[in-house]
Amino acid sequence: MEHLGTTAAQIDQFTQALFGKAESVLIVCAILIVVVGIPLYWLRLKAGRGLIRVIRSTRERRQAQKSATNTDSFETVPHCSV
Repeated sequence: MEHLGTTAAQIDQFTQALFGKAESVLIVCAILIVVVGIPLYWLRLKAGRGLIRVIRSTRERRQAQKSATNTDSFETVPHCSV
């Protein structure tokens, strides 16, 4: 009977050690999420907004060039004098 008590104590000690390590890993992961994850999320948002700004300004420049080209081509059409 003493053998079963020793085995149960060893199993109990093993599970406590295992959960202690798992708890440590979870704490480290939570700290990494706060220290690394949140700044990366913020940086991604900033980069996305910057990219949208660049795309919009490029599109506006292209549309301005097209409208200028259309205006120039309209003015260069020869007028008929009668």
